[in-house]
Amino acid sequence: MKLDLSRMSRISAGLVIRAKSVEVLAMQGARVISRVRVPIDGDTTSHLGQAIRQAIALSGLNRRKLAVAIPTDETLIRFFTTPMLPKAEWGTAIQFEAQKYTPFRTETLVWAYHAAESKTSHRLEVVFAAVQQQPFQELQAVLAEALVQPTRIEPRSLSLARLTTPTKPNGSNPHEFVCLVDVEQEQAHLVIARDGVPYLARDVSFIEEAADAAAPASGADAADPKAQRLLSELGVSMNFFTRTYPDARVLKVILVGEEALIEPWRPRLAEHLQCAVEVGRELLGHRDAGELPLSFASAVGLVRGGSQGLGISMDFLKGGLAKSANTPLQEMLAPLLKEFKSAHGMAMGAAAAGFLLLLWLFGAYELRRHEARLAELIRARPAVEWEFGVMDLEHVKGVQETAKQQVELLKRVVDDRVGVVAKLDALARALPEGMWLTRVVFEETPDATGKSQVTLRVSGACYLEQAGKELSAIRVFEDRIKSNPALFQGFSAARVDQIKEQVKSRNQSQYTYRTFLLDCRSDRKL
Repeated sequence: MKLDLSRMSRISAGLVIRAKSVEVLAMQGARVISRVRVPIDGDTTSHLGQAIRQAIALSGLNRRKLAVAIPTDETLIRFFTTPMLPKAEWGTAIQFEAQKYTPFRTETLVWAYHAAESKTSHRLEVVFAAVQQQPFQELQAVLAEALVQPTRIEPRSLSLARLTTPTKPNGSNPHEFVCLVDVEQEQAHLVIARDGVPYLARDVSFIEEAADAAAPASGADAADPKAQRLLSELGVSMNFFTRTYPDARVLKVILVGEEALIEPWRPRLAEHLQCAVEVGRELLGHRDAGELPLSFASAVGLVRGGSQGLGISMDFLKGGLAKSANTPLQEMLAPLLKEFKSAHGMAMGAAAAGFLLLLWLFGAYELRRHEARLAELIRARPAVEWEFGVMDLEHVKGVQETAKQQVELLKRVVDDRVGVVAKLDALARALPEGMWLTRVVFEETPDATGKSQVTLRVSGACYLEQAGKELSAIRVFEDRIKSNPALFQGFSAARVDQIKEQVKSRNQSQYTYRTFLLDCRSDRKL
């Protein structure tokens, strides 16, 4: 039987993609219209596409517009706080801050976030979700091949957390959380959430325990290895969360998923965890007995986000996606063309030209200094050409070794000079639009072992009339430093810090700009 969703507008449907299976659920209010689970018989995208097409065919849906929840191992969830900012600056500031908490550059991610002001700390609380561009694009291609038109794509962690959305408008206590655990045969996914928002998400694999679980128990009280693994990971995750956020309390653990596993596990978990452990049937709402198993909990949360508009939204289809990078020539010419269109731009251009002139003078000074050193070394060389006739072989070898050492010294001197000048030149070329440098400092100090460490500190400022664009320009500058081999080679770390807002008055008006400090460090000489 085909279900015509166009005639039944109140029906909502969703597709949940797991590691080993896919689920399709269609609901009309609290009533289940269709539910299907199909295993994925392989590890390739073609196997995934085949499972999706089969699930949709078995569900009876004739319309392919579905909400989609993607696998937990493809996504990352991070929670952090930032100072309060105007809402127009949230996107840029959150992307900048997220770099501290993700192992990937944000330019390689498709990301979305939820931000809200904390009721207690008056800071901006941010939940950041991301997936790498390549697997996300592969997933979109699979959905398109299966003729699925996603209305939204979200992490399954959010779909599961949405089951905790409160019915009261004021929400729950800001310090009280619950831990949801979705149990499958080979893994479990746990989410620490509050008011429909995931704050921490982890996957727990049971693969290593599979052999032990299949072996016969040694006694009546022998513990299930999978349950023991889940108990250990729950304790670690909950302790980590409460240590990181001392005011937080995890009130209870709610189990959903494979009922054949969670029913016997619940007493053992409740015995060892310092909180209540419940089976999450009430989270699914009113339903007929046996109509909807607990293994469809994530699908219920996904569908509720569309049909009832519950909880927050973190839609990867509407999230941040890095724009394609310009060519080096475009990056060099575009800022110059824009700068010289205004009086302010001409002043900035003059300042940049002055800075380049200072760099050239510095390079010329270094060149003359090394030329003088070279001339001194040449004058000090032994006059071996007049002594070859009377020198024996041992004396000639000694002169040869001395000359070799002097050549190596000259080579190091020349290499040092070229390296420093090249880095300063690359630094000047890396400046984005509206940015200038106020101080450049090189320092060389020995560490505790006597090994030389070189530090480059660059102070600068940025003015673009819009604070959000200034933060973005500073981030672009930091990325150019890290991605430019001529500048970053030899450094072990580069970080932009101490971003501050400055206010200046001129001609009875005020303007605001931002200052920053770039700190590059190396454990060896340049």
